[in-house]
Amino acid sequence: MSLQQQYEKVLRHPRRMTEIYATAGCLSFLSWCRNCYISTVAGVAMMTEGASTFAQSAGLGALMVATMNLVWGTGCHVTNLVRLRNVSGMSSVTLFFHVAGSSLHCVLWAFVLLCYIGFLDETGGLPRDDKTKQQVDVDSEKRKRGLIDGSRTV
Repeated sequence: MSLQQQYEKVLRHPRRMTEIYATAGCLSFLSWCRNCYISTVAGVAMMTEGASTFAQSAGLGALMVATMNLVWGTGCHVTNLVRLRNVSGMSSVTLFFHVAGSSLHCVLWAFVLLCYIGFLDETGGLPRDDKTKQQVDVDSEKRKRGLIDGSRTV
């Protein structure tokens, strides 16, 4: 069977075409997510391991690329789901769960990333610029001498 005959056979069965489009849409979404995770790992590594301001900026840039990947990929996936809903015979309930799952994925990724960055900032895992570092050193010296009690200055 030639390639043209195979193509015509697929076109005669719209249900099969819908399955192909749906599979391509899901694989595309997974690809966007994978690229998001790779950029996230690179960004977090640059932010935590980089000592210079340039490394911090590069890490932030990688996190922005990760955000773009996830938002764009989720937007395309949701759009394709809505477009193919009638063609594929997807019920409104199924569509709702697919859209909610994709959206929840975005929200959970952002939540985990923000919690991790907040944890690093709280524990001092993120390098600070020299001015902030000097202020921290001054505050720690004052604490040692008993001049600062908790969060209040005496």
